[in-house]
Amino acid sequence: MSRNPRERTKTMGKRPGKIGRASRDAAPVEPLNIVHGALPSREVILRFIAEHPQKASKRELAKAFGLKGDSRVELKHMLRDLEQEGMLQKTRKSLIRPGALPPVTVLDITTRDKDGELIARPAEWPEDQGVAPAVAIRQTSPAGRQGKGKTPVAGMGDRVVAKIFPAADRGGPAYTARIIKIIDKRRGATMGVFRTAPGGAGRLLPIERRGEEMLIDPDYTGDAKDGDLVEVEIARLGRFGLPRAKVRSVVGSGASEKAS
Repeated sequence: MSRNPRERTKTMGKRPGKIGRASRDAAPVEPLNIVHGALPSREVILRFIAEHPQKASKRELAKAFGLKGDSRVELKHMLRDLEQEGMLQKTRKSLIRPGALPPVTVLDITTRDKDGELIARPAEWPEDQGVAPAVAIRQTSPAGRQGKGKTPVAGMGDRVVAKIFPAADRGGPAYTARIIKIIDKRRGATMGVFRTAPGGAGRLLPIERRGEEMLIDPDYTGDAKDGDLVEVEIARLGRFGLPRAKVRSVVGSGASEKAS
């Protein structure tokens, strides 16, 4: 009972040790003022949806705020008004803030971060909303889980269905994801550093310990330049000599990384 109320406001809903990574100029976040059984304000609804995207359906919202009867009807009217004002977007099963990701999203795994962790982006994203948000893929399964309940392990180029969570670490991608199912696995895709070779050809130097060097014919180098980090698809495996590959995309510019 002797806890400082100001301290509790700062830490409520946050993981210990992460407070310092919040916005530098933002004031301490006030706890949500939820009165069970009472219709919440528009601001409380919007913040609740942003912080709890997995509970953003009309039914889950009514349950979270303890609304019944006429209060549920009023909630539906308020949500409809927020949609019409562009404050919310309606998906097939839930409501989201504009520019936010729904609780379950189809993602394409496109690259890795500096620590080697997989990064994905939504498979579909409206052009008028700018760059699609990055999503960090978390593939660790709880200890002891085996068989049917084990988290699927995805790789570069895979398309997955994933559960979306707001990231606790404000210094990285805005979201993290837990893979539910792999729906399109790109076989033979790998990454490496592109090096130019005589005659307009190239060589792929592996970035993984067990990777192998590959040859890239002049017709398959794409836009890759010497030193670029590229994603390639294995084009041909021979009984003799190095395997051959073709560049699918340039993941990072070697020149820009050296400059930084």
